[in-house]
Amino acid sequence: MYQVGIYENELNYVGENVLKIDNVENFNGSNNLKLDNGLYLKNQIKYILFRYLPYFLKKYSKIEYVDFSKTIEQKEIAPFSPENLEFVNSLKTDTKVVDNKVFKFIHLMGSHVPFTHNKDLNEIKNGSYYDEVEACLTITKMYIDYLKENNVYNNSRIIIMADHGYCWKNDDTCIRKENGFTLDSFGRQNPILLVKGIKENHKKMQVSNVPVSYDDLMDVYMDLLDNKSSKELLKDIPKKRTRKTMMYVWLHENHMYEYETDGKAWENDKFIYTNNEYIRK
Repeated sequence: MYQVGIYENELNYVGENVLKIDNVENFNGSNNLKLDNGLYLKNQIKYILFRYLPYFLKKYSKIEYVDFSKTIEQKEIAPFSPENLEFVNSLKTDTKVVDNKVFKFIHLMGSHVPFTHNKDLNEIKNGSYYDEVEACLTITKMYIDYLKENNVYNNSRIIIMADHGYCWKNDDTCIRKENGFTLDSFGRQNPILLVKGIKENHKKMQVSNVPVSYDDLMDVYMDLLDNKSSKELLKDIPKKRTRKTMMYVWLHENHMYEYETDGKAWENDKFIYTNNEYIRK
């Protein structure tokens, strides 16, 4: 059995066992609302008085719009901020080492816009993608060092990943035009993926050129739980492999364009349009 912690601020949870998860409060509608009865009653009386006042008094009265939603305080569903620096501060105060097995899912902003930090986590103006990446690596190192200081690093399985990559160039390799649409999302198909198995303590990072796809991640999770090392993961994937990805315009995700490649994920020029489009109506 694992003690589970979900550090994600946008997910709502329901169910009887949800309170067994760290950092989560149950979300079940009205039971999750706190009513300020005094303020609610005051606003109600104001409306009633105005409604039943004699006309000769009403014309001298004034009532402004009352927002009854302000009488209800919404509890935090997941009291966690994905802001990178807030997570760093929480490392110093909220992180605890326990004796039992622990699973933690931590969702941070990562190297996302706006680019406002340097590698030392100082706030800067007009930062670059590289600056924010270095800031994220600093945060990652801080967390890993914390695990080492508390003697749990060797006995930990660690996965560091992103939902998408980013194209840091301002040239045609990041932009394609298909059927009148300008697709500027090339580079997003190349997210980071770092994996450490249990009882692995590498002094130097090792790089694998295995053509991994998101479809393979479930096998990664299961193999890590079976105590396989990072070298054993994905060993059955062929060195040459055709992968597919969907490209789209941001905020227009209902219209996607299919591309495929047999190259590296960062080789944008090797992605070939398959003429397949997927339109949600």
